[in-house]
Amino acid sequence: GALIHSGDRVYTKSRYETGDHIGLELNMETSPRTLSLFINGVLQKDIIRNIPKQVRIMVYLAKKENSFKVLQFERIPTSAAAQDKPTEWSWYMPWVQTAEEIAEVYDY
Repeated sequence: GALIHSGDRVYTKSRYETGDHIGLELNMETSPRTLSLFINGVLQKDIIRNIPKQVRIMVYLAKKENSFKVLQFERIPTSAAAQDKPTEWSWYMPWVQTAEEIAEVYDY
C-alpha cells in the first residue's frame, strides 16, 4: 500500500483486499492531531501527525469498478490507536523514503 500527501508517496507494509474493512481514526483532541489506519480492526504501523484544525474527508478510487461504503462514523471517547513505535509522517513536511526503506517494505 501507499500513503500520498502533496504529491509525495510513501510505501507501507499495509495491504488490503476486496471485502476488507478499512478504518480511520482521526484524533482531533490530541496535540498534535493524528490520523491512524486500521485494516480489519488491526492498527497499522503508519501514523500521520500534525493534522490541520479543519479537514475534509476524501477517497480516491483508482479504477471505475472500485467502490466503498461508509459503515460507521462516530465520535469516540478514547483513542484505539496507541502504539509503541509507529512510523510517523508529518502533515506539513515532505514525505521521503530512501531506496532501502522502500526495499524493506517489499522485502527485496
